[in-house]
Amino acid sequence: KKIRFLFMGSINNPNDFDFKGGLNTIEVFDKLSKKYDDIELIIRSRVPEEIRTRIKENPKIILMENEISFQELINLYASSDILLCPSHTYLGLMALLESMSFKLPILAIDTYAVRDYVVNNYNGFIVPKSKNLKGYYDPSYPTNVRSKEFLIEVKNIDNKVISKLVEKAEILVKNRKLRRNMGENSRKIIDSKFSISIRNKKLKRIFDEAIK
Repeated sequence: KKIRFLFMGSINNPNDFDFKGGLNTIEVFDKLSKKYDDIELIIRSRVPEEIRTRIKENPKIILMENEISFQELINLYASSDILLCPSHTYLGLMALLESMSFKLPILAIDTYAVRDYVVNNYNGFIVPKSKNLKGYYDPSYPTNVRSKEFLIEVKNIDNKVISKLVEKAEILVKNRKLRRNMGENSRKIIDSKFSISIRNKKLKRIFDEAIK
C-alpha cells in the first residue's frame, strides 16, 4: 500500500495553516513525490485560497476540509503512517498527541515545546529550526505566531530546513521497521506521560493540595 503522510491543521481557521507548518509540509512532500511513487499526503485542514491551486497541481496530495465524524477521524489516523508536522510551535497541538496514540512516527522542527512530545531518533526526527526566521528569537515568541509579521515571515521558506526534513522523511519511507518501532515508541510516551489516568492523578494532586 501507499505510505501515507498526514498533516493536521485547523479545520476552522485557514490562517493557522501557515504557523502549523503547512507551507513546509507542501515543500517537503513536493520534493518527496518526485522521487517516490508509493506515497501520498493527506492534508486535514482549511487552507488559504492561494494554496489550493498548488495543492491541485500534485495528484498525490488529498485535501480534506469538510467536517468528518469521530469514526472517520479515527480511521484517518489509523490508516496513516507518518505525521508530517513541521510546525513553528507545538504549544497545544492535540493532533500531535492523537497521532502518537495511533503509533505514528513524527517529523518535526526544533521549535517551542516539541521536545515535550518528541524524542529525537526515538519516536521521530527533530530537525534544527531556521536561523533566518527572526520571529523565533523575538521576546514575544511563541505567542507571536499568529501575528501578521510572523505569518508573513514564514512564507520565506528556508531550504536548509526543507532539505533536512526531506532527508529524514526518506529514511522513514525506506525503512518500514523503523517506522513501526518509532510508532511503538510514540505510544509508549503517551502511556507513560499523557494517558488519561496519569492526567487524572496529577489533577487530583493539584486539587488535594489546593483544599488543604
